[in-house]
Amino acid sequence: MFFLVLRKIMNNKWLMACLLVGSILAVAMVSSIPLYTNGMLQRMLTKDLVAFQQDTGYYPGYYSVDLNAYSYYEGDDRIKAYRWFDGDIPKEVAALDLPVKQTVKRIGMDHLSVLPEVQREDKPEERMVGLYGVTGVFDHVNIVSGRLPSNEPVDGVYEVIMPQATQAYYDLLLNEVLVVTDRTKTLTKPIRVKVVGLYTRKDTGDLYWNEPDKDYEDALLMDYNLFEHDIVSANNTIVSARWYYALDYSKLTITQLSAFIDTLQTQMKQLRSYPSITFMFPAQSILAQYFDRAKQLQTTLWVLQVPILLMLAFYIFMVTQLIIENDRNEIAVLKSRGASGSQVFLTYLLQSSLLSGVSMVLGPLVAYGICGLLGSSNGFLEFVSRTALPLRMNSTTVLYAIYAGCFSILMMMAPAMAASRVTIVEHKQKKARRWNAPLWQKFFLDFILLGVSLYGLHQYGLTNKTILITQAKGMEAPIDPFLFLISTLFVLGAGLLFLRLYPFVIRFISWVGRRYWTPVLYTSITQVGRSSGREQFLMLFLILTISIGVFSANSARTINQNMEDRIEYTNGADITLQMEWPSNEIKLSNTMGPPSTEDTVK
Repeated sequence: MFFLVLRKIMNNKWLMACLLVGSILAVAMVSSIPLYTNGMLQRMLTKDLVAFQQDTGYYPGYYSVDLNAYSYYEGDDRIKAYRWFDGDIPKEVAALDLPVKQTVKRIGMDHLSVLPEVQREDKPEERMVGLYGVTGVFDHVNIVSGRLPSNEPVDGVYEVIMPQATQAYYDLLLNEVLVVTDRTKTLTKPIRVKVVGLYTRKDTGDLYWNEPDKDYEDALLMDYNLFEHDIVSANNTIVSARWYYALDYSKLTITQLSAFIDTLQTQMKQLRSYPSITFMFPAQSILAQYFDRAKQLQTTLWVLQVPILLMLAFYIFMVTQLIIENDRNEIAVLKSRGASGSQVFLTYLLQSSLLSGVSMVLGPLVAYGICGLLGSSNGFLEFVSRTALPLRMNSTTVLYAIYAGCFSILMMMAPAMAASRVTIVEHKQKKARRWNAPLWQKFFLDFILLGVSLYGLHQYGLTNKTILITQAKGMEAPIDPFLFLISTLFVLGAGLLFLRLYPFVIRFISWVGRRYWTPVLYTSITQVGRSSGREQFLMLFLILTISIGVFSANSARTINQNMEDRIEYTNGADITLQMEWPSNEIKLSNTMGPPSTEDTVK
């Protein structure tokens, strides 16, 4: 049977090629919906996150957890809490499944009193500072005076660095030994430190520096491992800790956005349940709104592509019907020689499956090219030099391609199902029989479609009146998706009505000019008027193609113009001027007597 199908395909190679092109386009149109939606949302997500950083100053991948151990824990519980969070937070970050561009951990002792070991004042002023250990800090600073501290005590003194801008304010001299005591009694005994270097940040735009300069004004920084071993572990306590991660937000895809947000919300709920924890991921507000955007964009694409899919369905059905008409004699001969209807049906099923299989392979590739072309356009038929859409083939694209391929098989098999039941006798009788009206004429499908489209137009008018009466905004007004389809239903209904009236119009024209037509023109008109109706599908296909093409072009231009107008209305003018008039208001003073000239506002 397989070789029989191949032979049938080769015998009708041009019609099969046309059928294959229609099937590929159908698969491409359907599979382009998730492909284009994800690409557009990915571009929008990246741009919104970049704008978020410009507006707020926060890096979009900013993820931080702060522990205030001193205020919420007592004694040994402080170090236990720190150890627990220190082991748990990296696991939470790994669960987000995003690359980490920068990791910073800071542990510290706050509210420490610092005095010079060698008194150089009669009444030395107490300085309140913090002593911190920060991972990798020495790789991100420039030493402007002095040197980097040692990673071990020197003669019992811990070497530290501090910001250059605050050295004069605290009046701390370079290489001066300082005695650090703890008012909160967290430290078991005073420690001695020495400021051996003054630093500035190497690159203020570095993701490492996730906190402003003022947060490090009173910070003495020492080697992290030394601080963790000699200060935290030795005293078995800690005051504060901070874990910061710079996640690579550019690697966040739309397909993983749902799982990312669910995981993030779970972590936020869990961490914020601890009073001692402050959790921050500022960009969460940007991410949450993309589910509504995805649904809205996907619905809009479906509505806009339904007319095109309907046109392609007509095309596939029309070409398949032509193939079946050419094969009717062969089908009738096979039936007369003992072939069953199911065998004939399986032959066409295998043929349509082969064509749809090729379409399901090539269709997504064509969709990829179409979406790439659309991504480089600035508007309707307006192409610009723009970065290509971040398109990614995924399981959803493949699933949509399979659905479209099955739809193509159904459209190809619809004429074959009827042809597989016809015997050679019935085929000859049907050829000799006069043409019968099709089902859509018998059931008045044209009037039904026109009635439904007019009802949709009426509903559209009521919606506009509702918006005017209630003064509702465009997004607040109830939207019926059916309103987007009434134009297609009207075109289809009007086309079918024209096909119903078309034979009568031809006959009337033939009757009016029967005395004046030339023989060639008279024969042509008579043949068209007596046609069997096989050309109706072609005529309806041309009606749909031209009407939907004009309507789609007009719709695309209107949608693009509305989007531009909405942006202009939202942003307004680049410069806003407001007139301030001089005031003659007199402000009464607190003392009795006439107001002075200073109390009068000019």
